[in-house]
Amino acid sequence: SLLAVELFSSTSPCYHVAARADAPTPLLRARSARPLSSAFVVNLIIPAADGAYQVSFYFGVHEPECAAPADKLLARFADGTDAFRNARFKIIPCVQEGSWLVKTAVGSRPAILGKTLRQRFYRGSAGAAELPYFEVDVDCNSSPAAGRIVSLVKSYARSLVVDLAFV
Repeated sequence: SLLAVELFSSTSPCYHVAARADAPTPLLRARSARPLSSAFVVNLIIPAADGAYQVSFYFGVHEPECAAPADKLLARFADGTDAFRNARFKIIPCVQEGSWLVKTAVGSRPAILGKTLRQRFYRGSAGAAELPYFEVDVDCNSSPAAGRIVSLVKSYARSLVVDLAFV
């Protein structure tokens, strides 16, 4: 379940955000109604004129009540090679409110991010209780085509509502 979201700007891209001293990672257990076994962090790095905007999503992975297929899949993803992860990590965007132009440009089809964007992967643990986490950093400026879409979306950002799913 989604437990925290950060939006911040920086003069240069910030990687491995979950390890920052002011990151919400150590507080995730307190925010969850159910016990957590780990956290999954997705950090989107969006180009800006003076550096980067970053949107970081912190998901709690609940203690499994039984060996669920989703838990096995997440473990396989985290334990896989970068090539394995780059071929599988997907985003599904859906512009709920916004201009027709943005809705058309963004679409709502799943996109395998590692095919066109540079991704970095990190493991760590945070807080006194040592909550293990796995982080995916997605550099949205590493592809010219993605850069054009991001630039278009940014120009309409004040009037957009976008749902994002990560698979």
